[in-house]
Order: sequence, then structure tokens, then C-alpha cells
Amino acid sequence: MDLSYQPATSILHPGSGAKRPCILHPASWIGSEATLHPASCILDRERSDPSANIQNIRYMWKLLLPFLFVPVLLHSQPVIPLGDSDFPGALVTNPTAYDPESIWNYMNTGVDLYLEYGFKSVLVQEIVWEHEKVKAEVYRMGSPEEAFGIYSLLVINCLQRDTIDPYNCTNLFQYQEAYGDLYISITCESVPELTRKHYLPVTSAIKMKNQEKVLDLPATFNLPAVKKGRGNLAYIQGPVGLQNCMFPIQDLFLSVRFGMYATLLTQPDNDVYFARISFETPGDMFRFLGYAGLMQGNVPIPNTNRNDGLYREYKQLDAQTIYFLQSQVPFPIDGLINLGQ
Repeated sequence: MDLSYQPATSILHPGSGAKRPCILHPASWIGSEATLHPASCILDRERSDPSANIQNIRYMWKLLLPFLFVPVLLHSQPVIPLGDSDFPGALVTNPTAYDPESIWNYMNTGVDLYLEYGFKSVLVQEIVWEHEKVKAEVYRMGSPEEAFGIYSLLVINCLQRDTIDPYNCTNLFQYQEAYGDLYISITCESVPELTRKHYLPVTSAIKMKNQEKVLDLPATFNLPAVKKGRGNLAYIQGPVGLQNCMFPIQDLFLSVRFGMYATLLTQPDNDVYFARISFETPGDMFRFLGYAGLMQGNVPIPNTNRNDGLYREYKQLDAQTIYFLQSQVPFPIDGLINLGQ
């Protein structure tokens, strides 16, 4: 198609011979041919020249890019900080905030894990009493699943778990909670025996100022037989998360795009790894099933006993979602689910 510019009469004054703007719409490059439109990048030359077209397109994209990111910025709601009035008699420090670009100035390690889980921002404050001090970190993640995911990979040595709210962990030196899009961490900065009493009041004050909808887990993970493994439940959605989890199935996800709830159900003579996996495409699902030994040619098979003694089974829920189970001895998925009902 000839893209050369031809002189045209003015839109406002037909027949005047005045040149009007010739517009090359960026979207018009999609497909086999380009088309000329009456509004976009202006070419004020008698004849269009390809380098000028490219320069004008680049110029228009530079103007548009800031507006394209406005919805993203508006969607990421700022975390509301604590104030002195929240804790009379204590000193509440001014908040310090970090975003995906500046988080590297705050964390020495683990940034890649946070970014994989949709990290938006973190607000950091200290609350200081006469003899006690805690540090509050409130991370805003990309979604409730991602907030639960980062929480599930970071909790360790819980003395109490899921006692006050659905997803929380308390140990001597730290309190952690997944609450909506937020991952909340309250850490002890003084004598832990004296400081632990402040964990819940500080968390409650944060939640009062930043109200979120609590994550609803897939119903299967609330069945009694599966809920027994709640302390091992994790949400994983990428290679960094896989590297930081305890599940021995990392090699099944090479070049696979997914989101997965997974748990370990311990039996007297059998460890059962059970997962609900949502794949980005059916192709990702078939790639996973192939790595798991659950394909014969191009046809999926429901279960397999491997030479290394592992039993694997899957059950399809929809075009891109499955249950997956791995154990030392056969342990059917339907049996697990029926046992929990």
C-alpha cells in the first residue's frame, strides 16, 4: 500500500488548497496493511517520509504513556499510617514508604519474591513505649491471593496460628498476618516477653485504618481432612516462590505459567502433597502433565505409578484448572475429598 502523503484541501475551508494534517494512527500498523486516519500524529510535510512517521509515532506514545499508567496508580491504594492518637503514651514515628523502584534501598534480600507476588508498596513505622518497641511493616500486594502467598512462604515456627483471624502467625519475635491485599509484619525491637502484648493492638489499629476483604480460600481447603494441613498451605505463582517452598515438585513447572494452592498432608506412613493448580493456558496444563508423567503421547492419563515409587494423580476441574496429588502410596483424590466431607 502506498503510504505517501498527498496534498489535500483544508477540512475547514474546502477548495482552499491549504494542507490539512495527515494522520498515521499507531494502531493502524496491526495487520498486513497500514491505514491513514483523520486524527493522530501530524505530518506537516508535502510527502510523508518513513523516518518522520516513526518519529511522530514515538512522540505520540511518549505523550500517551503517563495516561496509560493512571489506572494502575489509582488502583494501588496507599496504606494509611498510624498516628500518636492511636497509642496514647507511645511515640509513633513518621512513616517511611517504599515502592517497587525504591524497595531495593530497604531490603537486602528477597526483593524478587515480593515483586513476583505483585508488590506495590510497603509502609514502615516504629511504635515506642517506655521499655518496649515494635516495628510495623505493612506491604500492599497485588491481590488477596498474592498477600496470602507472600505470608504463606514467610511464616515460620508459629507458636499460635490462625487463632485470632483466618491467616495469622505468632511467635516470640514476630506477628504476621495476611489481610486482604495486605501482608502485615509486626516485629519485636526490644525484650520479647514484654513486647508481645503489643502485637495484636498494633495490628488491629492498622486494620481499622485499612479495611480489606478477607481472602476466601477454595472450598476444598476448608474440608476437615484437607484443613488439617492448613499450617503447610501455601500459594505459589512463579519460579521464585517455588524455590522458597517445601514442595518437591519444582521440576514439574519448567516454563509453566500457573497459580497454585498447595499443602502437605502428613500420614503415618505416607506424605500426601495436594494442590489446586490454575494454569494460564491449556498448553501450560498439558506441559505440566507431561512433566508429571500423566500423558501418553498427546492424551492425558488420570494417574501413574512412577519407577521411583511415587504415585501421581490429577483431576480436571475446568479447561485450565486441576487438582494434583503426589504421594508414596496410592491415595486417590476423590477419596481425600470424600474423606473431608
